[in-house]
Amino acid sequence: MRIFALGLRRSGTTVFWQTLCQDDRFCAYDEPFNPALRNLGDAAWLGKYKTKIGHVKDMFADEPQRFWEMYSAIYEIEELQFGLSDRQRAYLEHMLSEGEHVLLESTRLHHKVRDLADAGGDRSVLVHIYRSPESFASSHLIPSGQHIASNSVGGAEMTGMLVKNWLRKVPRRATFWNRTGDYNGWGIENLVGEGTSSLFAQRLVEVGLSPEAVYALPAAGRLMAYWKACFERVEADGRQYFGDRFLSMSFAEFSAQPEAVVGRIYEAMGVEMPRFDFSHLHPANGPFDSRNPRWQELRGLLSIDVPT
Repeated sequence: MRIFALGLRRSGTTVFWQTLCQDDRFCAYDEPFNPALRNLGDAAWLGKYKTKIGHVKDMFADEPQRFWEMYSAIYEIEELQFGLSDRQRAYLEHMLSEGEHVLLESTRLHHKVRDLADAGGDRSVLVHIYRSPESFASSHLIPSGQHIASNSVGGAEMTGMLVKNWLRKVPRRATFWNRTGDYNGWGIENLVGEGTSSLFAQRLVEVGLSPEAVYALPAAGRLMAYWKACFERVEADGRQYFGDRFLSMSFAEFSAQPEAVVGRIYEAMGVEMPRFDFSHLHPANGPFDSRNPRWQELRGLLSIDVPT
C-alpha cells in the first residue's frame, strides 16, 4: 500500500493523515519535504512537533548523519516548478523503501504528480483533498484559532479563549474585501508574488488566466487563482498518471462521510479496510461572508465551476 495525499495548506490534509495513521501498518510521513525539518536536531522543536511529522523522526533518530545526507527540502519557489530534483527524487525513493506500506502527505507536490507515479509503482494511490476556493481564501485571510476540544478546558477559560480569538479577527474581517496583502501566514503570499513575469504568472497562463487581471484583484481573488492553478494541475495529472487510482475529494465530504471516503481508498488499493475511529473529525469552517455576491463575481472572473 502506498498512499500519496496532496492538498493545499489549510485544506485538511493533516487531519486526513492523522486519521489514516490509525492503520499501524503504514510507515507514515507528514510533510517530509518541509524546510522546517532543518530543526530536527533541536530537541525543543522535535518535542513540539514529533507527533506530527511521523516516520521522519525515526529516520533521524536511527542515523542522523545519513538522514542529513538524504534529506531534501522543497522550498517555496520549487513548489511551482515541475518535477523533483535528482536529490528530492532519491529522498522520496528512500522513504518509500522504509516500509512495505507507506502513507505520505504533503502540501508541496502539486506540480510533481508524475514523479510520484513513477516512484510509487502501479499499486500506489493518489488522494487529492481540497476545500472550496472561497473557504481556502478565507482561511488564509482570516486564520482560525486552534480548535478547542470542549472537554479540554473549563467553561470560563474556553469562553475567554473564544473571545480573544474573535477579537483578533476583527480587523481582518473589516479589511477582508479590500486587502491586497497580509495573507502570508503559510507562505502563499510569497508564492503568488507581485510581478506578471513571475513563475506563478506562468502557472496562471497555463490554466487560461491573465496574470495582469489576477494581480489587479484583491487578495481573496489572488488566493482563489492560486487555488485554481494548483487544483487543475493535480486533477489533470492525477487522472493522467494514476488513472483509476486517483481519488479526488473535498474535505467537507471527508468530514461528513469519513468511513465511505476511506473505504474508497482501500478499495482502490485492493486491501481490506481496518476499523477506524472518526470521532475526532469536525467540519471545517465555511467561507467568510458566504452570501456576499463578490464570491460569485470572483468565480466568474476566474472561470471556477467546482461546487462550493
